[in-house]
Amino acid sequence: MNRQRVATLVLAIVVAVFLAVNRHDIPTTWRVLRNANAAWIAFGGLLSIVLMLQYVWARRAGLVAVGVHLPVVSLLRAAAVAHSLNIVAKSGGIAGLRAYRKEAERVGESTSRVTGGYLLVIVAGDVAFAMLLLVAMVVLVVDGRFSATDAVAASVFAVYFVLVVSALIAASRSRAAVRRIYGLPEQIRARMLRLLHRHHTPNQSHESADELFDAVQIVRSRPLAVLPAIGGGLGIEIVSVAIVWVALRSFGVHTGITVPLVGYAVSTMFSIVGVLPAGLGFAEASLGAVLVSYSVSGPVAAAVVITERAFEVWIPLALGALVAVMPVRSDER
Repeated sequence: MNRQRVATLVLAIVVAVFLAVNRHDIPTTWRVLRNANAAWIAFGGLLSIVLMLQYVWARRAGLVAVGVHLPVVSLLRAAAVAHSLNIVAKSGGIAGLRAYRKEAERVGESTSRVTGGYLLVIVAGDVAFAMLLLVAMVVLVVDGRFSATDAVAASVFAVYFVLVVSALIAASRSRAAVRRIYGLPEQIRARMLRLLHRHHTPNQSHESADELFDAVQIVRSRPLAVLPAIGGGLGIEIVSVAIVWVALRSFGVHTGITVPLVGYAVSTMFSIVGVLPAGLGFAEASLGAVLVSYSVSGPVAAAVVITERAFEVWIPLALGALVAVMPVRSDER
C-alpha cells in the first residue's frame, strides 16, 4: 500500500471518529447551512470566479515576462485545467504546467519558455504567501494563539520556502547550482529508500532546472517585467482572504480582517505541508480550529469551512474538469 493510500485511510478513520464524536452537532450545522445568507453566498461565488481570473492574470504575467504571448482563449482554458490539476495532484503547483505546455504546442509557442514562465509564477506566489503567513504568525503570537502544531507546520513551510528562494537565487547565477538545488529532494528520497533497503532509480533529468535558469536569465535583462506576476500572486492571496471573510458573513459572523487573514494563512500552510491533494482534511481542520479559537461556535465554524472550501476548491475544480473535457475547435489547433 503506497503512502497516499495509507494517508487517505488514516484521514478516513480520523473523519469517521470526528463525525462520531461530534454527531450531536451535525443537525445544528445542517440548519446553519440551510439558513445561510443567499446574497453573501452569491457574492462568494462571484469571488470564486474572480480568484480564477487572478490565476489567469498571474500566470499570463509570468509568461509575458519571458516573452510568451498565448491567445486569450488558450490562457483561459489552460488556467482552468491547470488549477484543476493542481487541486487533485500534490505537486506544489507543477501538475498544472502540463495544461500550459499543451496550449503552447497548440499555438506554436516555445514550451521551454512556457515552463520557465510558469515556474517563475510559482516562485512569485510562494513569496506572496510567505509575506501573508508572516503577518498571520505575528498576529497569532500577539494574540497568544500560536501553538506547537503551528510552529511545526510553519517550520516545514519555512524549509520549503528556503529551497524555493535558493533555487531562484541560484537560477540568477549558475545553471549547475540550480540543478543541485532541484536535485536535493530526489537525493533525500534516494537516501531514505536506501535506509529502507528499497531499490531506487534516480531521476537524472535537469529539464525543469534548466528552464527556470533560462527564464531567470531572460527576466534579469528586464527585471521590472516580473512585477506584474508578483502583483498577481498578491492579488490571489487578497481574494482568498476575502473569500474566508465572505464565508463568515454568510452565516452572520461579523468580524474584521484578523480572523479571515489568520484562518486563510494557517489553513493554507497546513494544506501545503499536508500529504493529501488540496490539503484535504488538513486545511479544513486547521481553519475550523482557528475559527473556534476566535469564539466562532462549532456548528457555524463547520458551515463556514464547508462554504469556504466550496468557493476556493470545489467550484474551480468542477470548472476545470468541465473545460478539460470540452472539445477544441479545429481552427484553434
